[in-house]
Amino acid sequence: MDRRSGVQELAQLIVYNSGRKGIRDADLARACGFTVEQMYGRLGHKLLMIARSSWFELQPAKYTGAHGEPRPVIVFTLSGVIMISAWLGTDRALEAAIAILPLLRLRQRSSKNKRRRPRRVSDPSRQARYQRVLARLQDVVSKTPRR
Repeated sequence: MDRRSGVQELAQLIVYNSGRKGIRDADLARACGFTVEQMYGRLGHKLLMIARSSWFELQPAKYTGAHGEPRPVIVFTLSGVIMISAWLGTDRALEAAIAILPLLRLRQRSSKNKRRRPRRVSDPSRQARYQRVLARLQDVVSKTPRR
């Protein structure tokens, strides 16, 4: 399998949900060379350290666990994929993460309403306000007794 077809296959695995992008735990495990059970077994207690923003849950009833019971599908976002692949630590897991990460990046659209404010040095009123605040702060620091 060449690199381009591999990226296209991975692109089909990306899940979109409420403006978030992610990859299902089973697909991530397969890309890293593990089954879901093996991946979770290797990660163990480290899963508790993953921030809530690094994953989200899908609730379709059609996904079932090993014993036939419905199981929620965990979808890992960009930061979750980075952490999981680093903790797995195999070359294949790291290569999979490198291939998946560009697909999970969210494009930031520019808008005339979201333009960055001009820098202080270009804006005399902001520069003057900054200098006043800085002078006040230096005055407070100079009056503070030192131990």
